[in-house]
Parts: sequence; C-alpha cells; structure tokens
Amino acid sequence: SDFHHYLLDEKGFSSGTITIYVSLFKKMCRIAFERGLCKNLLFAHYRVGTPKVTTPKALSMSDFIKIRDAELPEDKPRLSVSRDLFLFACYAGTAFIDTVSITKANVKVLEDGDKWLIYNRKKTGTLARVKLLPEALELMVKYEDGARDTLFPLLSTNRVRIDLITICKLAETSKTY
Repeated sequence: SDFHHYLLDEKGFSSGTITIYVSLFKKMCRIAFERGLCKNLLFAHYRVGTPKVTTPKALSMSDFIKIRDAELPEDKPRLSVSRDLFLFACYAGTAFIDTVSITKANVKVLEDGDKWLIYNRKKTGTLARVKLLPEALELMVKYEDGARDTLFPLLSTNRVRIDLITICKLAETSKTY
C-alpha cells in the first residue's frame, strides 16, 4: 500500500513500527465502518506483515561510560532522570517497565545485609530476584521521595527513548541505541 511505502521510504520507520501504525489505521477504518462513518470497509483485504526480527544493538562498554559520564544541560533536568533510569536498568538488569514500576516495598534486605529487588516482572509475571549493585543503590538514594511509592519518577518509554538519543549525541557515542 502507499501508506506502507510512505512510512518505510519517506519516514524511515522500521518494519515493527510500520506494523503498529498500519494495524492502528486498519482498526480506525473498521470502527468508522461499523459506526456508519464510511461506506466501504477500507483495508479489509490488506494484511499486515510480520515484522522481521532484528539483531539487538549491543551497547559497548566505552559507549556506556560515555553515556554515564556525559555532561548534560542543567536547564533540562529530565535528561538526567532518563539517563538514571537507563543506568539503573543496566545495573539491575531490569526491563524499562519494571524499572519505573518497582516500589520501595520491592527492596528487601537479606540476612547478610545485601539489598535485593524482589518483584514480579510486568511482561511475564515471573518472580525476579536481583542483588543490587552499589551503583544501583546510589541511584535509588538520589530519588528517595516520601511522596512517591515507586523508586523512580515515572517517564514514558517513548520520552526516555527520545532523551537517550539526545544523550548519545551529547556523549558522542559511536551510534545511537
């Protein structure tokens, strides 16, 4: 379809993003048809292809250090929050959705004095146990707030993704992730 080619060629979207956009557009057309807003069921025979599986982009240690140590503009404090969410996820090995969902109640001190995250993963519901590294603990202390149950401020996945692209440019990493 022209829309598919527009998203691919003009916008430069990946196949996964195109699948999401086309699926949503098809759904809107179907709802419009069901409500009598259009006479034809547009895209009824158009099939959304399965997105091709891509190789994950591995972060090199040198790029990680550049991101960690990057000087960020003081007039954009959200960039620091986004970076800290990213760093915590790296140190703790958590998915982004888990990082922003983890609460203070999920932090447990075991008999040996070590602090652990014990929580159910959002995606799978499986129990996760993660020993917290000193770097992760430092980030937790930075965001201690009595008014909030979660360990960190809530930012959307898309907001953090956009901020990380900006941070990678400021840090002069070899590529954006």
